[in-house]
Amino acid sequence: EYFFPTQSLAASELANGRIPFWNPYSLGGMPFLADIQVGFWYPFNRLLGLSLGENGMISPWFYQVVLFLHFFIMQINFYIFARYLKISSFGAIIGAVAFSYCFPIFLHIIHPAIIFHWTWFPLIFYFLKKSLDEGQLKYSAYAGLTLGITTLSGHPQISFYFFFISSIFVVWHFISNLIAKKVSVKSTVLTSFFGVISLIIAVMIFSIQFL
Repeated sequence: EYFFPTQSLAASELANGRIPFWNPYSLGGMPFLADIQVGFWYPFNRLLGLSLGENGMISPWFYQVVLFLHFFIMQINFYIFARYLKISSFGAIIGAVAFSYCFPIFLHIIHPAIIFHWTWFPLIFYFLKKSLDEGQLKYSAYAGLTLGITTLSGHPQISFYFFFISSIFVVWHFISNLIAKKVSVKSTVLTSFFGVISLIIAVMIFSIQFL
């Protein structure tokens, strides 16, 4: 009731060479691009424009395909993260299915933006943990890039949760390493800084929506 006409308007305006700053169809007109829930800059939302018909509407069938594709990607991302945590292949598969089709996620299928967010959550943590564990800047950049693109999909509450959880994880990693004395204080500070870089990159990507 909300996302289908919203994405149809976005695709139609873009196909006509216009950035849709304004929605003339709701109430007496209201901001459109500035509405975070529109998720205009999320790549998969713009992919919907490929199914735009002559009636100015995207294909409901294609929209559902894109939505269910996210469940598949979600399972792959969870599997990758679980395997990195040294969980067996069978356990990772069970975890991926359980995560992707648990009620809090599956019952929100009428809210595509929520599904889009949870799709990338395991991959964000995979890159973030890998950057902190191995101290490699490239994985920090990957984590920031994934988190940034995820925030563009259009659900501000879950974006906030992701930033909050990621920040807590970086702080926890820093403190636990200091307590365990596994590495030097200098090395711990440096690797924790990689986590901060991830958050900064994500904020920079989201800035196109914020501004």
